[in-house]
Amino acid sequence: MLVIKIQIFFIIIIKIIFCFKFPLNEKIEESEQGNIKSINIESTEEYLNYVKSYDYIISLFHVDWCGHCQQFLPVLDKASSYKILNKKWIFLKIDCSKYPNICTNIGIERYPTIKLYKKKELLHIETPRELVPLLELLNKLSGSSIIKVNSKK
Repeated sequence: MLVIKIQIFFIIIIKIIFCFKFPLNEKIEESEQGNIKSINIESTEEYLNYVKSYDYIISLFHVDWCGHCQQFLPVLDKASSYKILNKKWIFLKIDCSKYPNICTNIGIERYPTIKLYKKKELLHIETPRELVPLLELLNKLSGSSIIKVNSKK
């Protein structure tokens, strides 16, 4: 009987340690107003400075007349409002209709174009266009604790 109690005790301790280190059911909290790092870029130099200065960047190159851009902008804005992400990620939006020189200089040919940078390196991966998969990808790339994202649909 004592052996079983000791085994149960160690199982509970291991679960507590594991869950503390990797909180599987942690909910992503939304930021309070003013904490969102969503920045509009106005020059190529400014964009390149962000890429050089921060470890995690997601940048969206868009135009007003693009339907796919207009669908993805609210998703990106919503993603930028989550504390677990906006503490690490910088969310950049570049309006190529207002600043065509930036897009030309960076080689943007299609809209929307999403560029992900991790530790100043451009990642060549498909970026999800829906909120929950985008949150999960950004969280995974930033090396945060394992989380479960609950969609409110």
